Amino acid sequence: MTRKIPTMRFWTCLPLPLLLVVTCAEQAKSDDQPVVSGTALVRLIDQADIPAEAAGVLRRVLVGEGAAVSAGDLLAELDLEETEMSLERTRLELTAAEKLAESTAAQRQAQTALEESKSDLERARVEQAIARRRAQSDLALQLTRAVLPVAEGEFERAVTARRNQRDAVSQTEFEQLKLAVDKARIEVRQAELDREINQLLSTSRDHEVSGLQSAVNRRQAALDIALEEHDHAQIVQKLKSNAVANAEREVRRRQLRSPIDGILVRRHAHPGEWVAPGVPVFRVINLDRLRVETFYPIRQAAGLAVGMRVEFQGQDGGAEDSAPRGEIQFISPEVDPVTSQVLVWAVFNNTEAAVRLRPGQRGTLRVIGLHGGKAGGRIP
Repeated sequence: MTRKIPTMRFWTCLPLPLLLVVTCAEQAKSDDQPVVSGTALVRLIDQADIPAEAAGVLRRVLVGEGAAVSAGDLLAELDLEETEMSLERTRLELTAAEKLAESTAAQRQAQTALEESKSDLERARVEQAIARRRAQSDLALQLTRAVLPVAEGEFERAVTARRNQRDAVSQTEFEQLKLAVDKARIEVRQAELDREINQLLSTSRDHEVSGLQSAVNRRQAALDIALEEHDHAQIVQKLKSNAVANAEREVRRRQLRSPIDGILVRRHAHPGEWVAPGVPVFRVINLDRLRVETFYPIRQAAGLAVGMRVEFQGQDGGAEDSAPRGEIQFISPEVDPVTSQVLVWAVFNNTEAAVRLRPGQRGTLRVIGLHGGKAGGRIP
C-alpha cells in the first residue's frame, strides 16, 4: 500500500530552489488567466417605437412584422382625405399667388401712362411759356398805334388841302389816305384783340399745365399702387408658400415612417382603429450593431481600455472560434458603491459575426487583446 505524504510535510521537504520554481509556475499560471466578466447582457443600440404624431383612424398598413425597412420607409397612413384636400387647395392658391407676384403688366402699364403724362406736361409747359411771352408782348399794338396818327395826319392834311383847293388832292389819293386811316384803326383794334387772345391762351395754357400736372400726379400714384400691389402679391405668395408647407407637414404627421434601418418587430394597431398622438404604433429594431453590457471588479476594470477587443460567449456555449467579437467602447468612470464593480460595454458588428447575437441574450465577455491579439487581454 502506498503511503500518503502530508501536503505540508511535502512542501517543507522540497529543496529551496525547487520550491521557488514551483511557486513561480503557479504565479505565472494565475497571471495567464484571461479577463472574464460576470454576466453580460446583449442590448440594442438602434431601436425606435414609432408613434402617431396626430390623432386619427389608421387607414393603411403597408408592412408587417418581420419586414426589413429602411430609414424613411412609409409604414402606415392615417385618414388623409381632409388634409390632402387642404393641401391641394393651398397649392392652387399658391399657384395663383405666384402668377400675381410674377406679373408686372400693371406696373408696366402704369409706368407707360406716367411717362406719357410727363411728356405731355413738358410740351404744355413749353407752349405755356410761349403763350406767356405773347401775352406779355405789346409790340404789334405799339406799332399799329404809332402808324395810326401818321395815317390820320396825312388824311387831315389832304382834307385841309381839298378845302383850300379841290384839285390839290385827287379823289383817288384822297380815298387811299382815308383807307389808310381806316386800315390803321383796324390794325390797332386787331392788335388789341390779338393781345387779349394771347392773354386768354396764356391762361388756357396755365390751366392745361395744371391739369397735366394733376394727371402726372395721378399716374404716379397709380404706379405707386401697382408697386405696392406687386409687393403685396409677393407677401401673399410667401404666405401661401408657408401654407403649403404647413399642409404638407400635416400630411406627413399622418404618415408613419421608420426613422432607422431595421426590422419591424411589433405592430400595436390595425386598419380602422383609432390611434392617439404619442402612442407607439410600430417598433423597429436594428440588429447590425449591438451593445453588450457587463460589470468588472475594480481591479480588473483598471486594466481595461477603450479599443480592447473582446469576445462574447453565450450561456448556451458554442465553439470559441465562432464566438462574436467586438470592441470596448465605454468604461464607466463610476464604481457601483454596493457591488464595487464598474460598468463596461462593447459594440459588436453583428453583420460580420458567424453566430449573430440577439438582444436580451446573456453570456460573458472575455478580453482578447487591444486590437485582436492575445497579448493585450490580461490584467498585469
